Amino acid sequence: MDISFNLNFDSCLTPSTYYAYQKYYLQGLKSTRGVSCGVSPISAKILTYLQNTGSGGIDWISKRIVKVGSSKRSVKSDHVGRYSVDIDSNRINVVIDDADGRGIRDEEALNWSDIYFKANKWSDREYPKKVYPIVNGNGRLDFNKIKLIKDHRNTEKKIELVYMSKLWSRPDCFENIIEHQVRVFELLAKLDCTKDLRAVVTKESQAKLTKYLKRLDAAGVEWSCGWGNITSAVFWKNLAEAKIVFQRSGNHHCISWRMTDLLCMGACIVMDKSPFPQWPVPLESGKHFVDCDCGFTPDYSIPPKQQYKNIRRAIEGLLNDEQAQYRYRKNCRDYFDRHATPQKVAEYIIDTLKSQ
Repeated sequence: MDISFNLNFDSCLTPSTYYAYQKYYLQGLKSTRGVSCGVSPISAKILTYLQNTGSGGIDWISKRIVKVGSSKRSVKSDHVGRYSVDIDSNRINVVIDDADGRGIRDEEALNWSDIYFKANKWSDREYPKKVYPIVNGNGRLDFNKIKLIKDHRNTEKKIELVYMSKLWSRPDCFENIIEHQVRVFELLAKLDCTKDLRAVVTKESQAKLTKYLKRLDAAGVEWSCGWGNITSAVFWKNLAEAKIVFQRSGNHHCISWRMTDLLCMGACIVMDKSPFPQWPVPLESGKHFVDCDCGFTPDYSIPPKQQYKNIRRAIEGLLNDEQAQYRYRKNCRDYFDRHATPQKVAEYIIDTLKSQ
């Protein structure tokens, strides 16, 4: 059975963003036997070529070759890929919504679609029947980078705990999100183990974060404006050398792109709280990560201060159980290989379409 996927650029305002959020899925589809992939309109072929060759400037070029003011285009659509899929003689309109939020990102795309894949689909929220979960594919990864991360599966563990995270927030719940992040850093800094902690801020947000940065200074937590000389390769190496990697859900309650990296390398993951979204094969507390039950509620209420002791108990217990660390690492590696590689995600997409 021959299958053709055609990604339509007509709806997006920023092609570079649009492509980045579809890249993980396109890689998997393109590497699948019997599947061909294209883009439309014709101008998008030029933009895609420039993006793939790292030439840059595709957003600037796009504004000059398309009518950006068209009512068909919206910022929301930049995270929502529209595919016209031909399976034999049947045409299926497929959408892949890779946005972080729990809701449907693009209602027009939903109405257009026959199948709507949503990367951060919550298990306890009602969606139209045509909405299916999908792995939140990391658009920064290509096959070379995935291989580089996989090569770290047997990296020697030289440090007990690593947590590196951006210190940023949504404007509508700024205080709660920042407060929770700083509390976590303060707690981790007190643990009696070797650790690598870093908070990253932007120059634009530094002034707003002054009181929180003073708390990080008092706790001995390193922070910086931007990642500095920490390249992706250095970042992955730091994570891979840790016995335990602390992780939390994204600021929109999403399963973040970094989770893909951690599963790929086979990290031993401790999370503040189980994520609300679920992938087609759910990530399980006690199997793929440790749930500290110390995270946000759906409305961004933060836990009482005494609940942060859960994080201390979880990490200290895990540091004393090397067999458990090994099980978590193996389970994460197995999950990635079976369910989360670009090829496996493409298989899931195709199997879902064939079942219709």
